[in-house]
Amino acid sequence: MDSVPPVASELFIRSRESAQIVRLRRLASIEEDAARLQLSADAGLDTATSLPGVPPGLASSTVAQFSLPDGNLLLWVDPDTRACTVFRVGAPGEPLEPVTRVGGTAQDEFIQDAAFSPCGAFLVTWSRPHERLADGNLRIWRCATGEAVRAFPHRHHSATAFPYVQWTADERYALHAVANALDVYDGSKLEQPPLLRIAIPGLVQFAVAPEAVAAAVGALDLAYVATFVPESANGAPAVIQVWAIGSSSAIRSRHGEVDGLPASGKEARCAVPVASRRVYRAQHVEFYWSPKVYGSGSSPSLVIRTSHDYDVHGRSYYGESSAHFLYLGNKSEQSREPARDPASMPEGPIHDIGWSPTGREFVIVHGTTPARATLFHGTGTATFDFGTGPRNRVSWSPHGRFLALAGFGSMSGNVQIWDRNKKKLIGQFQAECTTHWQWSPCSRFFLVGVCYPRMKVDNGFRIFKYDGTLVYERKMPTTQLYQVEWRARVPEQFPDRPVSPQVLTSMRKMAEQMTANTDASQKGNGSVASAVAGNQTRPSGAYIPPHLRRQVIENGVSMPPLKLHEHEAPQSLVSGPFLTKSQRKNRKKKEREARQQQQDIPSV
Repeated sequence: MDSVPPVASELFIRSRESAQIVRLRRLASIEEDAARLQLSADAGLDTATSLPGVPPGLASSTVAQFSLPDGNLLLWVDPDTRACTVFRVGAPGEPLEPVTRVGGTAQDEFIQDAAFSPCGAFLVTWSRPHERLADGNLRIWRCATGEAVRAFPHRHHSATAFPYVQWTADERYALHAVANALDVYDGSKLEQPPLLRIAIPGLVQFAVAPEAVAAAVGALDLAYVATFVPESANGAPAVIQVWAIGSSSAIRSRHGEVDGLPASGKEARCAVPVASRRVYRAQHVEFYWSPKVYGSGSSPSLVIRTSHDYDVHGRSYYGESSAHFLYLGNKSEQSREPARDPASMPEGPIHDIGWSPTGREFVIVHGTTPARATLFHGTGTATFDFGTGPRNRVSWSPHGRFLALAGFGSMSGNVQIWDRNKKKLIGQFQAECTTHWQWSPCSRFFLVGVCYPRMKVDNGFRIFKYDGTLVYERKMPTTQLYQVEWRARVPEQFPDRPVSPQVLTSMRKMAEQMTANTDASQKGNGSVASAVAGNQTRPSGAYIPPHLRRQVIENGVSMPPLKLHEHEAPQSLVSGPFLTKSQRKNRKKKEREARQQQQDIPSV
């Protein structure tokens, strides 16, 4: 059988002069050849594919985006005509094939943002409201033909909330929020009236769960959507609800008898709430659905980050935030799972939340600086503490093997790479002024970029190996880098490779060095404590700056280094290995059999 050629990692680079898709041809062999780690500016680039019609003064607001999850399509909004063109992306060096072109006419000349549907069948565009767009400025098009399917009026635009129409991953359903309601459409027939209208007074935000969740629980006609109603001016708390959408039999088989279901024996499509929570001090919300359901018979989970613009305790100028957890298991499942007290979620501020692509766990970065990072099982139980450090972001590799904890934005750009399976630190590096970061589809490289307009100087990007080794760097001192990202690929196209033996050796050396530093710090603190206990007083003399005091020896006592923060070391939060539901069931069975055998033994 012929061997399948490996899929190469490709970068999309968009600057003021050009936009290109380039292949880094040597990244696959860098791990075996340490001499190739230092690459020149173009030594690692293969043939580039340029986008046609890119003007010299390319506007920074121009949109370019790959389709998920395979990256075979690329949409491009022309900065002059404001037309959105969809290209089919081939091999590197091959010209892009135009698929369709929408907008750019007198009525659609103000396209500002665009996005693909999950399967790439539809295109969503938003234009500035205008009297000529009487039917609506939020439009949905078919990618294959460029046909306008439906239009909705939508005045205000937010890049973080776009697109305003959300599909399930298989495009079975499409959802769009209107005033005090949520409309559910047939995902492939948006030109028809909505199938359902869910009345939710005060609705401001919603998020559809990944379709992998519904498929894993054995109900293909079952989907979940989370909705948010902020707190009111009269003091009523915010309301977070999770709705199950599908046939009544599918909902009943999964969640039992729920309020709002039709009578038994009557089959109908409906939407009913299966979980809810009332939260105070919540003006804004971010939903984090589990990407998959881990284990057979399990249910999806949802982590919510709520925030408020004003901190009543006066601890922060930036308001306050908190984390909440919802588990969508049925009553029998919830009785078998460990208790998930809402108070078990960490206290704010909540900096970032990240689910593992496997769906079995998630990480929350929380607390005041230096922030703490905690690993939680998919059922909401804390299992590991990564300690404290200068961090505010978390990023999982596509295979879920590696985890990056970083401090970007106002922080110094320190990045730590952890091996999730071994729970060991395997590398760290500095990436100052980073505005964009992303794991490669093969989970072996980490991209950091300094892009315009967030940073107007020192534009460029760097690529690090998972152990923190720099393998590629490109600086752009004379131009502006608008966008750099990996071309989307399906992670299953790449093998899930473990840590190489060379990295394991460096891991052991790093652990020994950290242990030595900890012992030295404890020894220094102990000597100071003994000096204080012996009533030894410091002699008066000239003032010594804090950063030089460690070099001064007074009364035979070496002054410890001055530290602004005492960082805490990582530690496990479980007494033994964490057991899944099936493992706990087998353990209880063995214990029951052991007790039965003891009862059968006659007494002497």
